Formats: sequence, C-alpha cells, structure tokens
Amino acid sequence: LSGSLPRLDAPDSAGVGPLEPGMGPREMMRAKGIDTFGKSSYKLHNVHFLIENPYDEALLYASAKGDLEVVKVLLNHPPIDVNVQDEEGNTPLMYACRYGRVEIIEYLLTHPSLNLSLRHKVGWTPLMFAAMSGRLSAVKLILEHSSNTSLDLNAQCDKGWSVLCWASHGGLIRVVKYLLSRYPTSININASS
Repeated sequence: LSGSLPRLDAPDSAGVGPLEPGMGPREMMRAKGIDTFGKSSYKLHNVHFLIENPYDEALLYASAKGDLEVVKVLLNHPPIDVNVQDEEGNTPLMYACRYGRVEIIEYLLTHPSLNLSLRHKVGWTPLMFAAMSGRLSAVKLILEHSSNTSLDLNAQCDKGWSVLCWASHGGLIRVVKYLLSRYPTSININASS
C-alpha cells in the first residue's frame, strides 16, 4: 500500500493542501475539515455517522464522499478497520456502493481483510447497495472480485428481497439484464415476500 500513497505535499483534487510531508491521518483529517477529536458526527444525504473511533468514522465518511486520497492514507495506518460498521451496520464498502464511488469500491476490494459477507442491520449486502445505486460498473466490480469467494447472489434482506429484486424494484434495467445474462442458472428470480 505504501507505494500507492498519494502525495501529501501538494493540493488534492479538491484543492486542499498542500499538506506537509509525514502528516498523519489526524492532521490530514483536520486539514480536510473533518473533526477527529472524540465522538463526532456528520450528515451526508440523510446518513448520520456516530462512531467512537474518529479514524474509523473518517474512513466511513471518506468512502461515502468518494475521497480516495483519504481512504488510502487511513487504510495505511492500522488499527483502522476496513470492515468498521456504523450504528446502522454500514461499512465503508457499503457507503461506496450506495453512492456509486467506483474508485473507492475498486480500492477497498484490494484490501486483504475486506469482508464481503457483512450485512446492514436490515440485511442489505454491498452487492445490493451497488445494484440499488444503479451503477452497473459497481455491480460488476463486486461480482468479479467475489468470483473466488462464495458470495450468495440470492442473499435476502429482511423484506425477503435479493439483489435482483432490488434492481428490478428500482427499474434498473441494465443491472437486471446483466444479472440475468451472467448468472442465468444461479440467481433466483423469486422473492420470499
């Protein structure tokens, strides 16, 4: 990871910086306007973060906002947990999928400790969030990454809906067509409720 860290001595794409070389994650968060002292909270399109560890919180926030530079720096500073869950059960990957942050999804999928099996408190998976966002590229990334794992394409949320049901419900025709054409015999077209 250290070879792929962004330069901290130049302004980032949002114009924040220059940041001093050797600056740690706390200083970087402050420079980007993210409070890192004690318990704090942020609002982002009806999403509320309230996490004890400010670095874990910053990772959730940066993943939702699509700030790849911050995500890279944070994940290079253990003990930040790539699988941290907020009070709703969202992980950094779920936020990236929810908001269609394809670069973040791609980067998180390279982390060796990433757990694709974690679920939101109502049972949503990262794949469901990717499908609900309508970003076919996000759906493809997760499915390609999970080809060596046992990702359950028919996993259901507490409503009994699978990824195919969510994509159909949202009218996301490209996602539905892709799922049905790529997995014609392994995806269940029926919801349980």
